Amino acid sequence: MFNYGLTYRPILAILKKGMVLMGVRVMQKYVCIVLALIYAIGANIAEAKVYWLPDFLQDNQDRVNKFDDKDRYNGQKCPTGWISASEATGLKCEGRANFPNAGVCYYGCVDPCAGLTDYSCEAYGCEEYYSECPSKCKKCYENNCHVREDNDIGYGCQEYWDDCSIKCEIPYEDNCRNREDNIINEEWGCKQNWADCPSKCEKPNEDNCLNREDNETDYGCQKYWNDCPEKCEIGTTCLPRDCAAEGYNLMAAPANASYEECSPGCGNNTKYYRFVSCNLGYYDKEKFICEGKQLCTWSIN
Repeated sequence: MFNYGLTYRPILAILKKGMVLMGVRVMQKYVCIVLALIYAIGANIAEAKVYWLPDFLQDNQDRVNKFDDKDRYNGQKCPTGWISASEATGLKCEGRANFPNAGVCYYGCVDPCAGLTDYSCEAYGCEEYYSECPSKCKKCYENNCHVREDNDIGYGCQEYWDDCSIKCEIPYEDNCRNREDNIINEEWGCKQNWADCPSKCEKPNEDNCLNREDNETDYGCQKYWNDCPEKCEIGTTCLPRDCAAEGYNLMAAPANASYEECSPGCGNNTKYYRFVSCNLGYYDKEKFICEGKQLCTWSIN
């Protein structure tokens, strides 16, 4: 790179001294232009900068000319190898400088997106953009899973999303497809349904006792239910025994004789007797009365 300090600093020093000695007043604007041209030529344009004369005379070369861009931009183009601010929009540039009648110009500018493949992701959208070029897509989504919910609630999936085969669209709401209905008889009912399938029976009733009444009475059961052997269908009812009709006419047991007993039942424990015969060695003095040791001459036979 050209070193303007070695070549042009003596000239500038003479300019400074000559101006003071001669007392010539030079307008800063035009001197500034002269200095800019000298510096631009010495730097081969690559690092051209514009300085105010007072700054240059005071070795304050860090302050760049602050002309407003639009005031200085009058249609003139930037020097060769430089581009305007509008042309540099969106580009990555190495540096910038102010030029008279051109405004801010940029050099070493490249398009960060140049050479990068911009993938079109019309189906599912872009998953990743280039960090150096956010306007171009680096990787597309292979499916639509990033916007799909997985609706599986634990019993499996009835139907998956068409655009996301790993996520469930319509889940099974219970586990009935894996459960047997063990009901034996609809009338008998179910003792316990499956916890994960309330519509199917896990433990059925093995009889109909749930729906049967136990009709057993204090006198027992006459008939049990066919579908519930442990419960009575027809209980026993009490019919008092008619002892008199059966010949039990004695209110007391006959002495010295054999006899039979009868009780009506159904809560009536009164005993009635029927004479059979005199004991051995006794005779029938009167009907149903046995005395002496003679043979009994009468009996109910």
